[in-house]
Amino acid sequence: MSKNPKIVQIVNDAGSSELTVANAAVEAFQKSGTLANLPEFLLNGLGNEHSAIRAKTRQLLFDIKDKSLNKVIFDLVHQKEFIPHRSTLLAALWEANLDCSDYLSELIALCASSDLQAIVEISTVIDNLEPNFSYEEIENYKLDLDELIQEEADEAKAQMLSSLMYLLDEIMMKFTIRLFLPLFSLLISASCNREVSDRLPGSWSYTNNEVRTVVYDNTTNEETETITGTIDFIEDGAGNLTVGEEITRFTWTTSTDSVQLFFDGKTISYFVTDNSKDSQQWESTQIENGSNYTFTIEQEIVLAR
Repeated sequence: MSKNPKIVQIVNDAGSSELTVANAAVEAFQKSGTLANLPEFLLNGLGNEHSAIRAKTRQLLFDIKDKSLNKVIFDLVHQKEFIPHRSTLLAALWEANLDCSDYLSELIALCASSDLQAIVEISTVIDNLEPNFSYEEIENYKLDLDELIQEEADEAKAQMLSSLMYLLDEIMMKFTIRLFLPLFSLLISASCNREVSDRLPGSWSYTNNEVRTVVYDNTTNEETETITGTIDFIEDGAGNLTVGEEITRFTWTTSTDSVQLFFDGKTISYFVTDNSKDSQQWESTQIENGSNYTFTIEQEIVLAR
């Protein structure tokens, strides 16, 4: 840490039991703090007895856009005194949109000693990684993860680790698309982008195989549901989804390998896994993170003429 007396005082004040003193310290660090001072500041601010100071310290961390922050965070997550704050540190990686591709192996290894909330943050970081990995690398990571799943006695944690396996498969799929896209760009443009938009107009039978998972205070609840009905796509980009007697209107667009549906201001993006004349299959994963919960919806949409 810097030996500058002013910085040392700010860092120390972040842990003050006096709310006004600690609040002033957080604001002062936001103006004059550096990454070199960050570890000690976080330890005091995140450990402050006032929830308002802990919240302001978290937000300050999330607002840092320095590309070197990931190196600092991956050093801190292993330190004993930062284990209670591991989920906050990991959340900062995706909040700051940092490139963590070099740390995938370390992220998976961290799962073994992390609680459910930290694993949720790890999954979000992995979900945002660029697919810059080879098949061999992903397969090795999957073997490491599978070993953790087999050794995990906690059922809820094992389920969360299993969801990471899906994310690794998704990275591999993205890698495959990126690998072959230059070779088949004309074919993909014709058969994926144009054909999806050409094939959708009309009426289809609709099946939504949905899995909803809630992780709340380290407790996991999972529900599965199959929703059936009909869905109509109109060429002007409008559409209707009919389930029972309920009709939901939406608009739709397509891109190279995805379909976007817009329902009352909510957008759901689906990855197209099957684009055939008389059948369509799409997949999506939606994650909502709260202060003490995570809500995940996984959907597999199957359409047939």
